[in-house]
Amino acid sequence: FTAAFDINRRWSVETGVTYTYLTSDIYSGTTENNYQSVQKLHYIGIPLNLDYSIWKYKNINVYVSGGGMAEFCIDGKLTTDYILSKKVESTGEEKIKNNKTQWSVNAAAGVQYSFIPNMGIFIEPGVGYYFDDGSDIQTIYKEHPTNFNLKLGLRIKIK
Repeated sequence: FTAAFDINRRWSVETGVTYTYLTSDIYSGTTENNYQSVQKLHYIGIPLNLDYSIWKYKNINVYVSGGGMAEFCIDGKLTTDYILSKKVESTGEEKIKNNKTQWSVNAAAGVQYSFIPNMGIFIEPGVGYYFDDGSDIQTIYKEHPTNFNLKLGLRIKIK
C-alpha cells in the first residue's frame, strides 16, 4: 500500500507500507541421514521514493521511480527435521529475532490505472540493492544483494 504526494504535474514523493516474506531451505547430509531446515522471515518495510511521470492518458500513468526503504523483521522461525535412516527422528523449532534494520535502494518503471480520480492499482517491475544488515541471519539479501522484483499494489494520490 502506498500514498503519493504530488509536487507538481510530473513529480511526486511516495511512501507507504510493504510486506516481505523470505523463506529458505537448508539441507545437509546424505539421503539416509540428514537434517532439513526451513527458515521463514516476515518483514514490514517503509519505502520513500521519488516518482517521475513519463506519460499520462486519461486514467493511465506510466512512470519511473527511485528511492530507498527501511525494513524491519517482525517475526522469524527456523524449523529443523533430523532424519536418520530416512525417518524423521525429531523436529526442532527456534524463534529468530533480528533487531537490525534492513536498508535498500531501488529503481523501477511502472504503470498505474486509476479506477477513481485519486486511487489506482499499479504494477511495477524493478531492481533493488540490499545492504548487509550486520546480523548473523543468512537471507537472500546477503547471498544476492541485487534482486529483481515485481510489485503490485494499491496507491492513493494526494494532491
